[in-house]
This record gives sequence, C-alpha cells and structure tokens, in this order.
Amino acid sequence: MNRFFRFFLRAAGWLRKVFDWVEDEMTPERLKLALSLVRTAENMFGDSGLTPKERNDKRRDWALARLEKVGVPEGLARLAIESAVRAIKLRLAA
Repeated sequence: MNRFFRFFLRAAGWLRKVFDWVEDEMTPERLKLALSLVRTAENMFGDSGLTPKERNDKRRDWALARLEKVGVPEGLARLAIESAVRAIKLRLAA
C-alpha cells in the first residue's frame, strides 16, 4: 500500500509538471494561430473527393505542419489543433 501511495504521489507530481508546462507554453497567440490554421485548412480541403475521415486527417496534418514550422512543439501543436477544432464545433452547435 505504501509503494502504491508513493507511486501515486510521484505520478501526480509528473502530471503537475506537464500541466504547468502546457499552461506556460499554450499562449493565446498560439491558440489563435491554431484556430486560424484550422479554419484555413477547412476551406482548403472542403470538397476534395475524400472521405470525411481522410479530409479531417489531411486538415489536421496540414495545420500541424504549419504550427511546427513556426516552432511549436508537436505535442503542443496537436493540443492546440484539437482545442481549435473543439471551439469550432462548439460554435457550430450553438
């Protein structure tokens, strides 16, 4: 039981470091850029004859490449893209 508790505390510490890093690195500018790129990708790959999944994959890959090109780490870029997609879906649902 004691080993489990220590592991749990250590894992909580690691998660805290990850969340602190994301909080520091996920700036409003990066989120705005991701939102802009996702919207642009939506227009670029609108009716390209692909299945919806293939179209979404192309959009995400394109936006991810653009974010990485300006120096955003891949993990953070993926999180920003997913956040932007979620924001767009929430607006459409409203």
